[in-house]
Amino acid sequence: MAASTIKPDEVILFFHTCAWRAPDAPDTWVLPIRGIVFEPEADSRVRDAFLRRLRDYLGLSDTQATSTLYQERARPFVVDHERGKRLAIRLGGRTLTLPPSGADGHFAGELRLRDAEVRPLFESPTESNPWVPYQAVTARPDRRVFAGAVQLLKPEGLSVVSDIDDTMKVSHCLDRARLLDGMFLRDFRAVDGMPALYARWAAQGAAFHYVSAGIWQFYEPLAAFCATAGFPRGSMHLQPFRIADGTADDAFEFPERKKRGVLAELLRNYPRRRFLLVGDSGQKDPELYAELARAHPDQVQRVLIRDITNEPAEADRYRTAFEGLPRDRWQIFREAREIDGAL
Repeated sequence: MAASTIKPDEVILFFHTCAWRAPDAPDTWVLPIRGIVFEPEADSRVRDAFLRRLRDYLGLSDTQATSTLYQERARPFVVDHERGKRLAIRLGGRTLTLPPSGADGHFAGELRLRDAEVRPLFESPTESNPWVPYQAVTARPDRRVFAGAVQLLKPEGLSVVSDIDDTMKVSHCLDRARLLDGMFLRDFRAVDGMPALYARWAAQGAAFHYVSAGIWQFYEPLAAFCATAGFPRGSMHLQPFRIADGTADDAFEFPERKKRGVLAELLRNYPRRRFLLVGDSGQKDPELYAELARAHPDQVQRVLIRDITNEPAEADRYRTAFEGLPRDRWQIFREAREIDGAL
């Protein structure tokens, strides 16, 4: 049996993804497998220098820099990204090999499985969009378990695409000092009412895609936050980053261009699904979402923007951003209850 070419000191992290129907075979699913391979806490002068700069960048005291939470959040920044690793995963009774990981440790593969092959693997057969678990195959005597899951989304239905920072999680993106403080030194806090609202939408059949310009180093704490806060499970789309490719400044830049490709891929893979785009006014969500709504009028049903900049819906910014879109296709809100009936 094929096994993943990872060493005992290397780790695999799988990201939650969503599968789609193959355009050329209606009884076949395309299951994307995404993740990263890395070696934790490798000794390196480059990484030590990055951590020193990160500490200075955040203005941390000795007490803060040695806190358990800071150490946990900073740890993914000091890893060796493993290139050329071939991973084998087990889905049910089948073992499948993925393409090798890239220079940044990230790997991406797509598996094609027929209905009869995936149906026995459903975590919950009663779900309208069930999840299928899988795990990496490791060579003996390595008994570690690296597990992942992919959701099978029906060709038709409603998908909620949600930003994370200041939409789901209080992040203070407009205040750089508070933003970084919250990323490294404080427990994440949900925006009031949003977990319950998303849970109600999920109960009505909506699927969720969490799309952020944030970087993969925060994947695990963000996934834990979503689960603890009560947000529905969904695919999560974060951005690659490694020290060799940039600086501390690059890691915390959130331009809308990082989200554009992910959103375009979702719209392309699910041409018959309807999309509800939820974001906030702190970055460029209104402009990007409005652009997509104009380009894909049959798919993007509504755009919902949480106001964190104290701009009324009549502001010049929104009139410009949403020009050409009917007024009932977009809404500015401050509290979750204002969009409770958006579905």
